[in-house]
Amino acid sequence: MRALVINGNDPKAGNEWANKIHELYPDMKIEQSYFGPTIGTHLGDKALALAWLRDFDQDQL
Repeated sequence: MRALVINGNDPKAGNEWANKIHELYPDMKIEQSYFGPTIGTHLGDKALALAWLRDFDQDQL
């Protein structure tokens, strides 16, 4: 598993959230990104999202 933290014009809050997740899951890969203008318009300023993703790099076939 890997985590993706997405922020809406608030990278500081995104970093804080990513750090908290890292404390709980120190071996998990955590990536960060931001909402583009279209999604950001619908979600509003300072929105945060968290996605749990399958880590295909770590999966064994």
